[in-house]
Amino acid sequence: KWVMFAEVFPALRQRSYELLKPRGGSYEALAAAVKDWNGEELDAAGENAGIPMPLARNIKEVLKLDAFTKSVGLQPIVSVEKVGESDPIPFTPNPTAPLDGIRLLSTTHVIAGPSVGRAVALHGGDALNIWRPSDVEHTLWHYTSHVGVRSAMLELATAEGRGQFGELLSQADIFVTNRRPGWRTRFGMTAEELINERPGLIDTQLSWAAETGPWSN
Repeated sequence: KWVMFAEVFPALRQRSYELLKPRGGSYEALAAAVKDWNGEELDAAGENAGIPMPLARNIKEVLKLDAFTKSVGLQPIVSVEKVGESDPIPFTPNPTAPLDGIRLLSTTHVIAGPSVGRAVALHGGDALNIWRPSDVEHTLWHYTSHVGVRSAMLELATAEGRGQFGELLSQADIFVTNRRPGWRTRFGMTAEELINERPGLIDTQLSWAAETGPWSN
């Protein structure tokens, strides 16, 4: 059996070392540490530790997992829910592009989330992504997924940073995020909280395995 490491960020790498406790940092040391585990037990331990370290399975095995039958397999590709009321907000008169005048604010990373900002910018919108000082992003992903998207850095954990984010939000039409479950709650940025701050906001949450249940973390 094979296990796939996807620890592409420093925090995930550190968690993996703490779980596996390899005798050194070489590939061989990691491989030896993995061999000490039963495959299914390592897969479960990785999930409990919030580490993307899946056991390789064929499609028939995947379709029988709780993660599919109780989570991923039940999700619609897209769901739309009305969570607030506001007056109609008109589009830009005489636009020069389909999304001319539309402002998107995001806290996205990797690929799926930033691609929304990239698409909005491609069609004439104004897209801005917010990073925290502690965020890490790979150059390849940033250069390919954030095309046309501007970046700014704010420490959302401080009152000043959260206040500046609120000022930006007051001018936004769309908010997009693809952070882990619990991230939005930690910074007071749940859909309900943001729409209360900015009535009429289109709040977009991207997730792979829902907010709760197997594989959600």
